[in-house]
Amino acid sequence: MVGRNKMMMVVLIGTWTIFLVKAGQPSISYVRNIALGNFLVAKGLSLSQQDVFANFTLANSCECRTACWCHSQCIAAAAMERPDGTVLCSLSAISPRTSIFLNITQSTYFFWEDSHVGLSYGLGSDNFLYFISYTTHVYSEGKDLCARVPGHRLAMLKTAAQFNAAEKLANGTKVLVDLSRPGIIGTPMVWGDGSPYTTAGSVSSVASIQDDQNNPVVYRLEPSRFNDVGLADATYRVLCQANPLGLDW
Repeated sequence: MVGRNKMMMVVLIGTWTIFLVKAGQPSISYVRNIALGNFLVAKGLSLSQQDVFANFTLANSCECRTACWCHSQCIAAAAMERPDGTVLCSLSAISPRTSIFLNITQSTYFFWEDSHVGLSYGLGSDNFLYFISYTTHVYSEGKDLCARVPGHRLAMLKTAAQFNAAEKLANGTKVLVDLSRPGIIGTPMVWGDGSPYTTAGSVSSVASIQDDQNNPVVYRLEPSRFNDVGLADATYRVLCQANPLGLDW
């Protein structure tokens, strides 16, 4: 896996870039690390034991990350704090997309960036994380796929900066986003959280709309525009989005 040389006998402490909270609450933490590889951290989550191949008692969560990095099968892990100050470290070879999560306040789940395999995954120029799936899906499946990964959602590109960042990462690939029109042409468009598409200073200043279907639709991102597609009759790659800085989204 990229950034994780399993043949190394000594772990070198490389440069760490930790994205701290600037405003609001981050949906997930994102850590860039030269030695171990980039990884993502979600607090309050643990793994079902059916997704775990090994458990260890270790001193802290850092040792748990190192244990996962050193094991050839491990792509994710959970470190649960115990009353005596140690942690139960659970290693997993299961992708976050298919893992079963437990809500446990004392636990921290993390996974390696390169374990979440897709067409593209990385930090955009707007400081949001974007993931483009290899697989194609209808809208409802796409929402579910994104929501399965801690801290991610089907992308809502509400600002010009978000649109430009996602368009650059997509590089011409048509991807579903969480934008819909609940009625015939002319019905106001809405984002997945219910907020209106057209607001002052919004993405509408840089993106055009292509409407062809006179019935309820969702939209895909294309170069310079959003294009309408049927709710269940067309499949496309999916654009997921995460917010590691706690920015307004």
